[in-house]
Amino acid sequence: MKELKAHADELPEKYHFILKAPSEDPDGRPAQIRYSRKSKEQYVMTDEEGKATGWKAMFDGGKWHVEDKRK
Repeated sequence: MKELKAHADELPEKYHFILKAPSEDPDGRPAQIRYSRKSKEQYVMTDEEGKATGWKAMFDGGKWHVEDKRK
């Protein structure tokens, strides 16, 4: 996410909503942009050592909604 924000002016207008996504989870891990082929939408999530942490944020209704399934 941080790398993308540095190039915000190069990003097409239709993807500017991604710039408002959380850039890290509550533990400070950097968020990564992903694409769900199933729902056909972008989301952000974090991982630790290549494994999903259970934290992700989805864009719906004009807002980012966080889903946290961490233990």
